[in-house]
Amino acid sequence: MATAAVPPGSFHLPRSGDPRSQGLLSSALHLPLRAATALLAPGSGEGLLGLLPGWLRNLLPGWDCDRDMPDMFGKVVMVTGANSGLGFQTARLLARNNAHVVMVVRDVDKGKKAVSDILSEFSHAKLSLMQADMGSLRSVKRLADDFLASSSPLHVLINNAGMLAPGPFETTEDGFETTHAINYYGPLYLTLLLLPRLRACAPSRVVNMASMGEVFGTIHWNDLRGVDMGSSGMKAYGASKLYTIMASRDLNRRLRGTGVDVFAVHPGIASTPGEVKSDKSYAMAVMAFVASRLHGQSELRGALPSLFAATDTSLQGRGGLYIGPNPLGLQLFGWGGWNTVARSPMSWEARDAVECKKLYDATRGVLDGAAVAAGLGSVPVTHFRDAQEEAAAREQGAEALRKGGKGGLPLEAASPTPTAMAQ
Repeated sequence: MATAAVPPGSFHLPRSGDPRSQGLLSSALHLPLRAATALLAPGSGEGLLGLLPGWLRNLLPGWDCDRDMPDMFGKVVMVTGANSGLGFQTARLLARNNAHVVMVVRDVDKGKKAVSDILSEFSHAKLSLMQADMGSLRSVKRLADDFLASSSPLHVLINNAGMLAPGPFETTEDGFETTHAINYYGPLYLTLLLLPRLRACAPSRVVNMASMGEVFGTIHWNDLRGVDMGSSGMKAYGASKLYTIMASRDLNRRLRGTGVDVFAVHPGIASTPGEVKSDKSYAMAVMAFVASRLHGQSELRGALPSLFAATDTSLQGRGGLYIGPNPLGLQLFGWGGWNTVARSPMSWEARDAVECKKLYDATRGVLDGAAVAAGLGSVPVTHFRDAQEEAAAREQGAEALRKGGKGGLPLEAASPTPTAMAQ
């Protein structure tokens, strides 16, 4: 599916405009209108950051996708929900920087249009289109099987697809509340199915889309499928995003030594199609829509945390981080330096390693039961105990040397228990 090719000779990153190209008087006269547009029409692109001349933007500290995003030539990146919103911007900029982007969409026609739009802007873009409904385990399994059958490498998996207040309460064919299925269980299943390929291509990464909505989530230990909630509103959305952060942290712990890093990210308040399509019978959907239009940032700025987590070389070996804008979502300037910072989750459960492990074990068991019931077989154990044992041995040896010893402790004395590792 993805084969290396010579980078196009015409490839270059866009450069910010020269301030000398505009008269100072003209700029001053247009400033009030441009400021109002940036504040009231966040989807237009840059937010207030667009008011700054290019030379000044380049002086800002922090991460800028035009200035700092590396060339991704030779890398294969899968992005779910890639035909619109944050997913489209993520796929678009990865393709701009020479990645081979596998765009996973639910609606093939919309996916084809997204591919055409990217190619019209970047003729060198290398894109593949695949179809899957992230709310269906059978569809996710077919996607993984088709991708693995292609023998394509995979260096980054970005689980971007998600739903906010999708409509009246419903359950999926696999017995999950719809929001839980699309936002959490589908992405987790896809990740576990593709982990062997990710490890084979290490160093590699998994980027999971979370949300500030995790603060409204609680762990429903007796209803991890969400079927007893009776609503697909904030309760379901908050729980699904809380589970995403917690599982990302624990899966990263289990994958130490494999070269696979797992990150959770959140976009802050961003103006995307998700708020437009959400069911406005839910109060939270109305509030999200209004907030995103009044002071949300653009889709492009909202995609920065995903792009940073997927590409920045400084993050290698630093999996387990939660990356995104400040907790209050104050991103009027859209500055990447605010959007690409490691944050602490607001929910205490997501900060507790023991709770994260407990949640991961419980939901993975639920997922396994659903997969078996659907005739898809057990979810594969892909946490690579051999790599974990090698990493533990290295850590033990290094610790012994720091203490003046001549060798490490016996591996069994410090290794995680079997149930804490691969099950």
